[in-house]
Amino acid sequence: MRITAVILSYKNFDTTTKICLDTLLPEAEKNNIKVLVVDNASPDDSAEKLLRYHQDHPLFELQLNKENLGFTGGFNSTAGKVDCDWFVIVDSDAAFPPNSLKHLTEAIHLAGKNDCIISPLTNNAGTCQHLLFPNNNQSEIFELQKEITAAAPHQLIKIYRADFFCVAIKKTLWDELNGLSLDYGRGYYEDFDFCMRAKKLGYQSVVFEKWFVYHQGSAIFKSDPAQKQLLKTNKKIFLSKYPDVELRHRRLDIYHQIQNYLSSGLRLPSPLLLNRINYLQQDNPRSIIKRWLWKRKVKNLLQKI
Repeated sequence: MRITAVILSYKNFDTTTKICLDTLLPEAEKNNIKVLVVDNASPDDSAEKLLRYHQDHPLFELQLNKENLGFTGGFNSTAGKVDCDWFVIVDSDAAFPPNSLKHLTEAIHLAGKNDCIISPLTNNAGTCQHLLFPNNNQSEIFELQKEITAAAPHQLIKIYRADFFCVAIKKTLWDELNGLSLDYGRGYYEDFDFCMRAKKLGYQSVVFEKWFVYHQGSAIFKSDPAQKQLLKTNKKIFLSKYPDVELRHRRLDIYHQIQNYLSSGLRLPSPLLLNRINYLQQDNPRSIIKRWLWKRKVKNLLQKI
């Protein structure tokens, strides 16, 4: 099974891409996974630092783009050149605990014919992949996630959509869909769009709950004043393409994931169950009425467990 992980790097090398590579490369070498890093025309000195890092760690391929192609363009321009069975999209602000890529390869071997989008659990996602942790400290999260993932079932679980901060995609599906949609410019909703296009063709998004990847979250966009406008614009584009889509809040997606376990007869592992229950109880809507309805909904769910 040929697996290639591609990291799209843009700015802030020391606090993003370097950390990602420091944690990814040892795991990739042990699991025979190729790594390609693409600098997306960083405006700071990240490309120079990346070149020096590559000289000291020649275990990955390096590509320096002359212009910023955005998230979509960056991965689309690269994927066509990659010869593999599975293509792994990696945000530069991701980090990999020990055995993370071992669990990725396990997930790929478990994949059925239509399980073509495989995602990990994480500390920062807008979907049911999200786990609750007391803070965003990487080393602490690396330790705390062990108990949760160790108790998780050794099987793929269907989800509504995957967050593409880190995701394994079967290369045949990537090629069939011609990669990410170019409708969304610099980013946001292109991952949701990809999952919906795949779903229309009968392909499934899944999560492997033994696989965990740390995610800083919005490392590039946090300081971008155009972020809110970009989100609004791309949301309109997305809804015009998929008017019947479910735009689930993260808490609702986690709620549905627990329901999926119950309806399928799966026993939800206690550490994972407790984590998700704690999240549902803590993340309440702002509106008083919606908050009351949500707490009632969660209470009814807990009575079924």
